[in-house]
Amino acid sequence: ALAHAVGLTDLEPILPAPSGATDKLTTYVPVADADALRAALAAAGAGRIGDYDHASFSTPGQGRFRPLDGATPTIGTVGEVETVDEERVEVVLPRGRRAAVLRALLAAHPYEEPAFDVVELADTGLATTGTGRVGTLASATTLDDFAASVARALPATAQGVRVAGDPDRSVRRVAVCGGAGDFLLDHMARTDADV
Repeated sequence: ALAHAVGLTDLEPILPAPSGATDKLTTYVPVADADALRAALAAAGAGRIGDYDHASFSTPGQGRFRPLDGATPTIGTVGEVETVDEERVEVVLPRGRRAAVLRALLAAHPYEEPAFDVVELADTGLATTGTGRVGTLASATTLDDFAASVARALPATAQGVRVAGDPDRSVRRVAVCGGAGDFLLDHMARTDADV
């Protein structure tokens, strides 16, 4: 809210929150069982992306298999090739939830031996959550003019808006945070903020 109040766009955190390692699970399930499987995976912690849960992607396809002697197939007959209309279901999950999500998959999947794979995803380095914000003004301005715009945009205080430095210095990238923010100073120094 503070960053938007002073007119910043293209926001990124000063101190990104740790994102944690992420996996992607892909499995194949008969169409009639896909909703129940997605619900079980979500209940185990899969499909959470930011402020959303139950996120998944599905595509239709056909699965083929031949149950061998000793199999107890849910669909099909031992010794005969079977073709089943299936959905490919993909979900992301925190790596720390991998075992729980796989247990949920095995418990909820109708097949005796479901096909699935787990892929460890690369860290994108695009943190969107964290403390403080660095953003860009619509156009460059002077430090003096920026301070005046902040004074107009925010509620008045007894001390007003105070700045230090050359009042004619060009300002385009700005770092903001609520409160004193002294714990962010070292992190802020590593950003490209002008002020």
